[in-house]
Amino acid sequence: MSLTQLFTVVRKNIRRIFQYHCDWWRPSKLDSRLLSCTAWRNRWDSLRVFTPSQFNRLPGKPFPKPVNYFPTKDDVADYLEEYACHFQLPIRHNIKVDELKRASDGYGIDADVSTFHARNVIVATGPYRTPYIPPFANELDGSILQLHSSSYCNPTQIPINSILVVGAGNSGAEIALDLV
Repeated sequence: MSLTQLFTVVRKNIRRIFQYHCDWWRPSKLDSRLLSCTAWRNRWDSLRVFTPSQFNRLPGKPFPKPVNYFPTKDDVADYLEEYACHFQLPIRHNIKVDELKRASDGYGIDADVSTFHARNVIVATGPYRTPYIPPFANELDGSILQLHSSSYCNPTQIPINSILVVGAGNSGAEIALDLV
């Protein structure tokens, strides 16, 4: 079976796949936040994804924006929330996973409210959750405004005209363009 054929099978059966339950497999997503898309909504105001809307769809549901439109962070958050609701995905909010350990028949998951067991686990924390600030930042003059991308919303936060954006990753490049 080709990858295209496999994708077609998954896409056509996604509702059944997500609704399938038995004693040994109950798919669910554990999310430490109260709402699943908080991470998207809390990013800077001008954030847009780098791919046109026709390439941002998930199986079984098209992205609801015109072709060649570059979705905003809120467009993506709205789509993900609608997707989860449409397919009735089993997302459990406000659960912080403390430890993941290997068990003989899968994994043990210790969380702040309960213990879970799973045959398979996908760890999807993302690089944005914990900002990295280099140790030398504490040695800089206190008059220098330092702002990590996780705290940036828009140019009104920056009260000065001379700005140095450190980092050429997507966040740094987009914020630099936002400040021009």
